[in-house]
Amino acid sequence: MIRSGVCWRLLEVLVADHHDVVWARSATDDVRVEQTAPVTAAVRELHHRALAVGVTGSGEEVVALLDVVADTLVLAVTRLELQTTVQRHASVDDLTGLLNRRAGLARVQELLDEGRSDDGSALLVVDLDHFKAVNDRFGHLAGDAVLRAIGTACRTATRPGDVACRYGGEEILLLLPDTGQAAAVAATERLRATVAGTPFPEVPGGRGLRVTASIGVRWWQERPVGDGLQSLVAEADAALYAAKAGGRDRVVVHPVTVALPAG
Repeated sequence: MIRSGVCWRLLEVLVADHHDVVWARSATDDVRVEQTAPVTAAVRELHHRALAVGVTGSGEEVVALLDVVADTLVLAVTRLELQTTVQRHASVDDLTGLLNRRAGLARVQELLDEGRSDDGSALLVVDLDHFKAVNDRFGHLAGDAVLRAIGTACRTATRPGDVACRYGGEEILLLLPDTGQAAAVAATERLRATVAGTPFPEVPGGRGLRVTASIGVRWWQERPVGDGLQSLVAEADAALYAAKAGGRDRVVVHPVTVALPAG
């Protein structure tokens, strides 16, 4: 019997030729295992040995080698799960479930470095209105509950390729790549409406609590030379302050011309 209850199918063990990725199929599902070169090399060698044993070896030798293959892959999966957990704790904000500032800005910079897209991109800075009043009235635990709910709302409102991170305090930064200006404004307005309509059942006494957000948008199709991430954030921030000055709970697009009222 193969240990750990894993019935690895020998002939379905595949090793990528150009990537340190091992694919193995169990009796029930597919498991993708990314490992370092030494582990991949070891599994590749096991694969070659298994093929040889399958041709010339006895049934007992095949079973014994399957045990080794199974144990090696189980170890690889366990190691990958641990690595994934560590990476998640290092890159995700525990409260909102969004990327933390460091990881989020790094990802935004990566996308900026990839160059322009035909449709353009938009950088959003979101700030919750009167958030200090929520903490003062309901307590900091209530404020935490609000941030958790807003984090969920942001994840729901964004696409898989978008970037959303907790920028600081009650501020959230988002990048919408491959998005035209009209689509970016529409998506931002939907996000504003989603925040305004988010309930907070976790907040004691907060049945009627309504939290709104002001959002500044910097959209571009082709960035001017030297217009880096700091400049984009500063311009989105300027639009955000205009939204605050215009009455809050609204979207303003850089360059600041007029604040779009809620709804």
